[in-house]
Amino acid sequence: MGTVTVDPKVGPIRFPFNERKALAAATRLLAEGGGRMPSLRLLKLLCLSDHAALLEYGHPITGDRYVAMKLGPVLSTVYDRI
Repeated sequence: MGTVTVDPKVGPIRFPFNERKALAAATRLLAEGGGRMPSLRLLKLLCLSDHAALLEYGHPITGDRYVAMKLGPVLSTVYDRI
């Protein structure tokens, strides 16, 4: 395995937040969960789904930023809007 060097002048990759996709993902998760679920569970499922899409497809579903909270990571803008 070779080593990877990171250029310090290049910052983190940013994706634009897509409210329509965030709402569609939340709606889908709620539908799969029977129409109701605690907001924290929805936040965690959205975060996990977003991260899984980033790993599998190279881009997230929502484009939102991940933030560390006391009970684990959440999507920043989605958290603020809920």
